[in-house]
Amino acid sequence: MKLPRKINPDPLLSSVVEIRLNFNLDREKVLNSIYKLFSTKYTNLKYIGLPPELKTQAMIRHKSDYQMSDEKFSLSFSEDVILFENLGEYPLWKTYFSNIKEDLKKISSSVDITSINRVGVRYISIFPNAKSITDVCRVQLELKSPAGYNQEKRVVHSILNKEDISLLLRIHEDTTAKKQNKPYSGLLIDIDASQTLNLSQEINESLYKVIDYLHSEEKELFFSILDEEFIKSLNPEY
Repeated sequence: MKLPRKINPDPLLSSVVEIRLNFNLDREKVLNSIYKLFSTKYTNLKYIGLPPELKTQAMIRHKSDYQMSDEKFSLSFSEDVILFENLGEYPLWKTYFSNIKEDLKKISSSVDITSINRVGVRYISIFPNAKSITDVCRVQLELKSPAGYNQEKRVVHSILNKEDISLLLRIHEDTTAKKQNKPYSGLLIDIDASQTLNLSQEINESLYKVIDYLHSEEKELFFSILDEEFIKSLNPEY
């Protein structure tokens, strides 16, 4: 299946690349080290963390403490995570990935990393004019409503595994989300591609290949679940 380079209008809400790792530094020294590396590139710095006692919960254990950003990209981090996110209009993967590699090379040359535990690529899209999962996606929902009932706000949640790769797929009908404080509503597709096994323990070409491959798998799943006629309606560019 030939995949589009771009669809219009762009439904992307969030595009995140996350690396869970351990620095050979304490929390404050991580801030000082990374701030010095990027203070001229990312001129906005803010604290986005949570109290340490709350970060014991699994869902938020790897929440970043600090975020540096410019008008296009952000770099968030703490002592156990680095997270990249596109903020402006999506520049397509080639440009986005190039920026990520540039930042990672700078970090690896200046900060000692003791382990790399997980790599994740997560894309979230919302289609405002799409109401039903079955109208948009090639997904069969087996639940039959009792007589007189209509189903609303259906959710698909599935985990797909292949070798070292895991794809977490979530689809939500009639939901709301925000991008830079602007509200959106519609059908949401959330795909988190990740790898935790057989990872390079340093930032190098092997790690970049994992990131790129995860993006490719995420993109392939995204377009494979969309109905072909719906894809045509999105003005795809190849």
